[in-house]
Amino acid sequence: MATMSIDQSRNLLLNSASLRGQTKFKEAIDLLERHLPDVHEYVQENALLELIYAALEGNRHDKALTYARRLAEIDPDIPTVRRLLAGAGTSE
Repeated sequence: MATMSIDQSRNLLLNSASLRGQTKFKEAIDLLERHLPDVHEYVQENALLELIYAALEGNRHDKALTYARRLAEIDPDIPTVRRLLAGAGTSE
């Protein structure tokens, strides 16, 4: 069960995006991974997407694929998820 409010969860995403903008990809991933279980359910998909982007930008394709698989369980029609899974030869 999420312990963060929607606003707190959105602020987490903003902080992660800021770290990505500073090319601090590992820090962005660490921040999101640490708080992902607490993110509000309405923000969960965006948090997973943010993790995928940080992983891709940080050349952590293994992590990007892991989170793409997880996000595909929620919404397999997200273009980024579809591209990653197709490129990995993985079907949703």
